[in-house]
Amino acid sequence: MIISVIKSNGKKEDFSMAKLRGSIERAVISAGHSLENKKDAVDRIVKEVIADFKGKADVRSTELREKVLKKLDKIERSASDAWEKFDQKYKSTKSFAW
Repeated sequence: MIISVIKSNGKKEDFSMAKLRGSIERAVISAGHSLENKKDAVDRIVKEVIADFKGKADVRSTELREKVLKKLDKIERSASDAWEKFDQKYKSTKSFAW
């Protein structure tokens, strides 16, 4: 189970399932989809990402981001695009890490 996320600046942050789910949900909504229609997809992505890191206590934010984007690409490409657009915009105004 993931215990902490190592941010790009090297600091550790407690892993938050709610934060992971919220990020995926915001990407889905930003892509113009109803959360009600994509709830199963969001649940599946969260479960798969957690399973991919089984047995790993610390995960780099970049690894977590890459896994989520790959899963979003397979299930809902427009949500993946929305996540990346947000990420680029946010990084241009502030140093962003999970």
